[in-house]
Amino acid sequence: MALADPRMRIIGTILPGINIKMKIKKNKNHIFGFTLVEVLLYVAIIGIVFFSVSIFISLTVESRIKSQVIAEVEQVGTQTMLLIEQTIRNSVGVSAPTNGSQLFCTSENPCSLLMSDVLKNPTLFTTWFPVIWMKEGNNGYQHLTGDKIRVSNFSFYNLSKTGTPGIIRIQFTLSYNTEVTGRFEYNYSKTFYGSASLRK
Repeated sequence: MALADPRMRIIGTILPGINIKMKIKKNKNHIFGFTLVEVLLYVAIIGIVFFSVSIFISLTVESRIKSQVIAEVEQVGTQTMLLIEQTIRNSVGVSAPTNGSQLFCTSENPCSLLMSDVLKNPTLFTTWFPVIWMKEGNNGYQHLTGDKIRVSNFSFYNLSKTGTPGIIRIQFTLSYNTEVTGRFEYNYSKTFYGSASLRK
């Protein structure tokens, strides 16, 4: 076949037997695009990538929130227990509970300590759900735990015996108040135990 274009003649001379004109024509008439299968495949790959990334981000956020919740419950519980133990050590007697008995510290039946300082006598511990409160003498109640933390099973167990300074065992359970957030990753609770001897 004759090559009308002079450029084609030159190329045909260098590369004999190759129909350049036909190849160029085919390339010019070729339509580039994606088939339906390719489109579906690409969409599926992109969807899997986005899903994987979103799951990873969600798990990372949940893990961070969970760590913060655990740290907050641990901190509040430890500080509250230390304060109660220190108050018991500074007391000179126990009004409630009596020797050998356990008392759940509620607003109707607060746990009561006798103090040498008249301004702090008596010192009461109570629970107004869901917060632990402390009252010294005629002063008002002050909360030891915040609204984010729920308190349950707050009790004093009087292990004192006659003729001894006496020992009080303290127990309470703290859990994060999920009603504030409504998210399951905030679910965490821990029971704290402690004991302290009264002042001789």
